[in-house]
Order: sequence, then structure tokens, then C-alpha cells
Amino acid sequence: MLPLPRFSSVCGIPLTQLLPENEIESLKKETIEAGATITKLKGYSSSYGPAAGLALMVEAIRKDSNKLLIASVFLDGEYGQHDVVAEVPVILGRTGVKRVIELPLNENEREKFLESVESVKSLIKLLT
Repeated sequence: MLPLPRFSSVCGIPLTQLLPENEIESLKKETIEAGATITKLKGYSSSYGPAAGLALMVEAIRKDSNKLLIASVFLDGEYGQHDVVAEVPVILGRTGVKRVIELPLNENEREKFLESVESVKSLIKLLT
């Protein structure tokens, strides 16, 4: 997971205008570690988060709403990547993923994204 506060907003106001950098960094860390924290506290993994995301996806497909969501999709040139799955923003409708949205990542964001992609590629190599 790669939280991108620059693209996050509250009531249309960018998060970067609402909170100081240290609070944003704390929220990013919390977001990345949320799954592990839930598992640690409950003693087992939670399925509520993924289930809620799946429900949003099913609704977008059923209603053909062309909704902007984050999804794990196979990249075919987007973000300069091929033959790998990554979480990216997509437009989702009746036919599934209608379009991958390529955000204008700054140098730091692109570096973190590529680290994530390389991690996925390493896991794929390990399994094949």
C-alpha cells in the first residue's frame, strides 16, 4: 500500500492543507500498518475492510457507475510497468476496469511506487 496524501482530501480540501507534515506521516504509517494492527488486536485477520471494498466494486459494476476506486490490476504499460499487478486508481463500470488512472507522481512517490512493484515482482519470481 502506498498512501498518497497529496491526492487525498476532506470535503475537497487537500489533506496537505489541513494537517502538518508530522501528522500526515503518522497517518501514513498507521494506514500502512492497519491490517497488522487489527490482526494483532483481534488475534486473527479481519475481512471487513476487504469485504467493504469488494461491495463498492460490485456496486460500481452492477450500476455501471464508472466509479473511481483503488484496485489491484494487471499493468500493461501504465506507470511504465508491464506484466505486474499493482494497486492503482481505476474507473470501474459494467465491463470491469474501464481505465487505469495514471497519477502525476512526484519523484519520491514514483520511487515508493516502484519499490512496491519490485517487491511484487520479487514475490512472483520466488513463486515461479
